[in-house]
Amino acid sequence: MPRPPGARALAASAAVALVLQGGVALLHGAAPPGRVAAIVAAALLVVGAARVARGAPAVRSLAAVAAPALLLAGALEARLAFAPVLAAGLLLAVAGALVLATLLMVLLAAPRALRVATLLLAAVATAALLGEVAVRAFVPVSIYDIVPDDRGGGECIVGDGDVKTLAPGFRGEYRHPEFPGLRVEINDLGLRDGLDERAPAGGERSVLVLGDSFVFGTGVEVADTFHERLERRAAELDPDRPVRVYGAGVPGYGQVHAETALERLAPRLRPDVVVVSVYEGNDLEDNMKLEGRRLGKVSSIEEDEAREAAERRTGRARFGLAAFVRGVRRPAYWLGASSAVQLVLPGLEERLVRRGWIEPFVPANRMVTGM
Repeated sequence: MPRPPGARALAASAAVALVLQGGVALLHGAAPPGRVAAIVAAALLVVGAARVARGAPAVRSLAAVAAPALLLAGALEARLAFAPVLAAGLLLAVAGALVLATLLMVLLAAPRALRVATLLLAAVATAALLGEVAVRAFVPVSIYDIVPDDRGGGECIVGDGDVKTLAPGFRGEYRHPEFPGLRVEINDLGLRDGLDERAPAGGERSVLVLGDSFVFGTGVEVADTFHERLERRAAELDPDRPVRVYGAGVPGYGQVHAETALERLAPRLRPDVVVVSVYEGNDLEDNMKLEGRRLGKVSSIEEDEAREAAERRTGRARFGLAAFVRGVRRPAYWLGASSAVQLVLPGLEERLVRRGWIEPFVPANRMVTGM
């Protein structure tokens, strides 16, 4: 007896879902009841595709939804085993599953209303995906991304070793909606400071400020960085004794990085005073990682990161699909994972907050992925 229309497509879709679900089980080294049920369901669809295709409309419709859903779940779990899933990846997976469901609905002759509803959902998901991809081409997800004026001219932060530096002569800007168009220009000394900044002349005092993004001035103009304000204030207090204040901040620096920067810059800038900025949020971690690598040891922070990566691969609950789905339901996920939301949100939020309808959302640079 010839196979009915759609049976081959249903069997192929279920087979891919079976491979994904089985692969995730092997990767995690465990098969909880939910995954066992998914594997069994996919196997039954592969074996019974022809019978399902000859079944009642309700059975065909259920199968047309089940196979893409199992495939979607397997694809997301496989990805979550290695890294978080951002909005573009989630929308791609959902749109793909809905397009496949629409195709199966048509091939299996599901009721027209269901075919139309699935097609509309697929169109909405695809439009959202295209919008996210288009916005992301111009608006980075990360608040720290700096886009060079000359795309072929290299990045702002360079270096192959553990201690990165700023590229002298770099010109670019932030594109993130939190401060779009904010200029970043690195002078010949390799500092985000005045472009005409030079080494101190005879009789000039100098102060060298070392640190991370707070000293670099993420989110503010150079003139508003605290080292520039300090230089202007010193000139007001004692106009006859010039003081040059150099801002040598690099995003991601800890104090061990700052020590290396001091060794590199001190012979040229001859600082009378060195100011080291400390951010208690992550500087200790940065120091432990770099010092551990210098000593040939693995820091406790890196041990934690390795343990977290292993937990992802073994499917620990906080990195699993259920936790991810719970996270996706929270606005904070979309605030951190979607370029389109970050582009639209500031203007919309301002209007709603002014009218007293909502409280301000969490900052757009907060990355929450639900894990």
